[in-house]
Amino acid sequence: WEGYVTQKVRQGGVPVATSGLQLQVARCVQSLGLGVEVEHLEVHTGYSVDLAVEQLGVLIEVDGPYHFARNSRYPLGATRLKRKLLHLATRRHSPYTRCVYVPYWMWDATRKGGEGEGEEFVRQQKYMR
Repeated sequence: WEGYVTQKVRQGGVPVATSGLQLQVARCVQSLGLGVEVEHLEVHTGYSVDLAVEQLGVLIEVDGPYHFARNSRYPLGATRLKRKLLHLATRRHSPYTRCVYVPYWMWDATRKGGEGEGEEFVRQQKYMR
């Protein structure tokens, strides 16, 4: 399975898209002196995870508005399934030990505070300790 998934990604068989929101969070993590891999392939599930911070053993999913039901903060079925499978992978197989989620409304709230607020948000999260 791992070989199949890796081969499909390398052949371009699994399309991924990187959002501006995702890149903002990646830059904030990098500003803390941590290395970040964007669009990390989690081989046990076949999912592309938004960000991976190997030094901390953390996968980060940045969830924009299309991950949630309209006019709500309730995640859609595909997002809930991905979260569940990543949770199981980090508990059993993956070298990463945690997967955390950054919903767009929390990120937007920190950015309203001005420059540097995103970095403070990332620094305060439990996965950065």
